[in-house]
Amino acid sequence: MMVTRFGSKPKERAYNFVMFYLCNMYQEGLTILPAHRLIKSCSGFSLSRFLEDIKRYFFIKTLSEDINHERLQMILSEAGRDNTAFIFHFKDDKRFFLLTLREGKREEMGNDLHPSLKRLDVLVLSRLIFQKVLGFSKGDLDDEKIFHYKSNISQCIKSVRNGHYDMVFMLNPTKIEHVKEVTSNSLIMPRKTTFFYPKVLTGIVINKINPYETIKIS
Repeated sequence: MMVTRFGSKPKERAYNFVMFYLCNMYQEGLTILPAHRLIKSCSGFSLSRFLEDIKRYFFIKTLSEDINHERLQMILSEAGRDNTAFIFHFKDDKRFFLLTLREGKREEMGNDLHPSLKRLDVLVLSRLIFQKVLGFSKGDLDDEKIFHYKSNISQCIKSVRNGHYDMVFMLNPTKIEHVKEVTSNSLIMPRKTTFFYPKVLTGIVINKINPYETIKIS
């Protein structure tokens, strides 16, 4: 595309390269934050029907409506220690729902996924809930008008309760051993799976990608 549009340019030009940063995955202090899924709108959604349909894949536990976000985080962490678990909250209901994956249901995620990818919570959520239960297409999942992401549970809850979003699915952070397993199999982590912290500040160095040469006229 670049050659067709602008002609042949030297290979060492800046736009042929991209900056990256390497970090030891076992370095003390390295943290992975979650990327909770906020849904702006879901056409025809019914809470009662959703809870009935989701029983095929998940055990459901109803949590108190006045539970604080610290306690929610603790419950989610405990439930997801050896399994996949989510906390669901809907704008027209003050309750929270803990969803814990039933045994053997990862096999229903599809034959196109490597076993290491089936262990990722974000793909369990995407395949079993977003696509199979809520009916979103793969294209919908990349639509930024529908799906937004936040790492703070308190902000997520507030965004749903004030009506900015229809619902939120809260996740545990991706485990570093899952990152290692996926990448060791030469696979790519799904979108919004990892939010590494601390990370290099963005915006300090910008790589020029304009292929036109600057011409100085004297």
